[in-house]
Order: sequence, then structure tokens, then C-alpha cells
Amino acid sequence: VLSHPHALAQCSAVIAARGLRSEETSSTAEACRLVATERPDALCLAAPGTGEQYGLTVDTAQVQDRDGGRTRFWVISRTLASVSVDGTFRTALVLTPGRDRPGILLELLRPFAERGINLSSLMSRPLRSGLGLYCFIVVVDDHIDAPRFRAALSELLDQGVRVKNLGSYLAWPTPAPTASAQAEFPPGSIASSDAPHRQAAALAPRHDEP
Repeated sequence: VLSHPHALAQCSAVIAARGLRSEETSSTAEACRLVATERPDALCLAAPGTGEQYGLTVDTAQVQDRDGGRTRFWVISRTLASVSVDGTFRTALVLTPGRDRPGILLELLRPFAERGINLSSLMSRPLRSGLGLYCFIVVVDDHIDAPRFRAALSELLDQGVRVKNLGSYLAWPTPAPTASAQAEFPPGSIASSDAPHRQAAALAPRHDEP
């Protein structure tokens, strides 16, 4: 079975159940093209309708491991011409503090929190200049030209933080969490409502074999 790595990962159950061998392609459409032109002995995984464009027939539909998956696409531009800043935007930034110290992450996030600006993603990456030096890639739920965003950036700059703007883009609407969202928590997660013995077991030091 041929497809993009993400599609193969999202359909692992049916691949395993049918004993298929996976081969990665650059896209799901490329997988369809290869099956139609060079690999008639293979199957491909793609979105509904993609195979029809290459004259393929559907073997099995709805083979994803979990329902609700979505794929997003962006149109890249140097400007946001004719787009209102009043829309729902997100902005990606790279924040690099002058030095690492206890509480530095809190200091980076406080200017946004105090202004009611949500952050939907936070990642740390090591700098190439040496061990123990990091930058933080954050996704801010606002447009960089919004006044409160500008105020938060000014405060960070006053603190000696270096800021790199990776760009603003229209945000995809985020659905409200459902009652079944708890099933999405990583296995082994605990909450304050869990029994004390379960909390103690989950938070106990681990002595796994190396």
C-alpha cells in the first residue's frame, strides 16, 4: 500500500489487519498516480475522489483509525492584502531569551496572559551556539498588528527577549471540546478526581531497566 507517511499512520489498523507492506510517497495523489501508471499490483490510500481522477476504483472506504481527522492547507503570501485584521488570526513567533534561568518561561508567557491573548502551541528548540541555550516557538491566537499583541511584544523586547516573526495567518475555527474529550488524554494521565492510590502510583519514581 502506497501513500503519504501521515496517511499511512492514520490507517495503521487496516494495513496491519490485511498484512500489507507500507511504502511512503510524497503525497496521496502521487500514490494514486503510481498505482495507476507503474504499480498496478499495489493499493493506495487517498482522500475520497482522488483515485477517480486516475481511473482507479475504490477497494475499501472509511479505513481511517479514528474519525474526525482533518487536513489544512495554507496559501503563502508576503502580504495580507484585502484581509481585515479583525478576523481570527494566529501568529507564529520565535522568542529567544538572553539567558536561561528559573522562571524564564513564565516571563515569556506573562505579557500574553495579562492581556488575554491565548497561545495554542509552545515548543522549545536548542540553539546551535551551545548546550543549554534554547529558543521558544510559540503560536499566538492573534494578529501581530493587533494593539494588545504589539504591547505584549514591546514588553518582551524591553525584557531583552529577541523576537522573530514567522508570519500571521487565518486561523481554522476550533470546535468546542466534547464530553468524550477525556478519551484523548495520554494513557496514564491522572486528575485531582482520581483515587489517592492511583495518583500515588502514577507519580511514583520510576526505576525502569536501561
